[in-house]
Amino acid sequence: MIPFQLHRRIPLVRRPFYQRDSIAAERDALKARLGCVEQQLVALCHNGAVAENPASDAADGIKATVERHWDKAVKELVQVPCNSTWWLAPVVIRHINRVVCGESIDGLHAGFHRLIGRAMADAPRPRRALSVGCGIGTKEMDALAAGVVDTFDCYDVSADAIRAGQEVAVAHGVSEKITFHHGDPFSFEITLNFDLVYWNNALHHMMDTRAAIEWSRDHLRDGGIFAMDDYVGNTRMQHSPELVAWGTRLLGMLPEYLRRHWNGVDVLPAVIGVVPAEDMARVDPSECADSGSILSSVQSIFPNAQIIKTGGAAYAIALCNTIQNYRSETELALLNAILMADEAATDRFETQYAVAIATKQPKH
Repeated sequence: MIPFQLHRRIPLVRRPFYQRDSIAAERDALKARLGCVEQQLVALCHNGAVAENPASDAADGIKATVERHWDKAVKELVQVPCNSTWWLAPVVIRHINRVVCGESIDGLHAGFHRLIGRAMADAPRPRRALSVGCGIGTKEMDALAAGVVDTFDCYDVSADAIRAGQEVAVAHGVSEKITFHHGDPFSFEITLNFDLVYWNNALHHMMDTRAAIEWSRDHLRDGGIFAMDDYVGNTRMQHSPELVAWGTRLLGMLPEYLRRHWNGVDVLPAVIGVVPAEDMARVDPSECADSGSILSSVQSIFPNAQIIKTGGAAYAIALCNTIQNYRSETELALLNAILMADEAATDRFETQYAVAIATKQPKH
């Protein structure tokens, strides 16, 4: 699961939490979980409420598959070594935070929370927030610790994630500030209007992202904030030829030892592959189900939205599960150069991640 506070040490021993019979099999499995079931591995704890009619047998089947997937994912997360992938790498986190808030600060999503804090500076107290696809809720707890809001109502379809989140909240003394709800939030009768509707690597798991964003707007008070930090790449991670070519060229320039998987055994191929959409859907029907519509929907529903593209072609795709190899001063300089190239490339092809902040305007 996502640690409440990121560790700064690269472990000397890395123990794989799954084994593959061949490099090709591992590569395909890694890509099927990429970015988000990569992070999905942790974002893993994140998410997956499905905006379907709960009375529908088909929708029930999808929800059951999604819940089983995330329950299993939460258990696997505890074995992911520190610094092994981008969301656990301080260098990458500081880069993303600089892009988001202008400051190279530590802390996963700290730049996002700082941006929300600025947007809500004049909001009256108490500030109430709603989160969809909260996972174990550590992101929300970080937002509480930063003083962004005063309370959270958190929803997730994974019963294991909810139980773990409740334990973490008690351990950190915030159980009175965060309420967990197990289930699809769209099936709940939520009558309260919130100061903040918070999406953190969960929106890309919605089957209809536009409907989810409209639902978010409808549950905000006038002047309330919609905030999103999420995967916004092409639906089902069907990367464009331009992105594939760019990432493959990048990998082709790296020595083999920098492409070694964190399990210490496998070397990832010097090529960006694209997993067929139907294969991704079989693993997790909610995975990037409509992610390609997120940015256009945000801009349509919230014309005043501030959108910040945070890239990811390099750190979340090309370098996925290999960042622990960058240790020396020279290697870290190379990693920083790659991150700068990633930032510059976000306008050349689809960005993988983005942050959005928007204010609900009153109806006239």
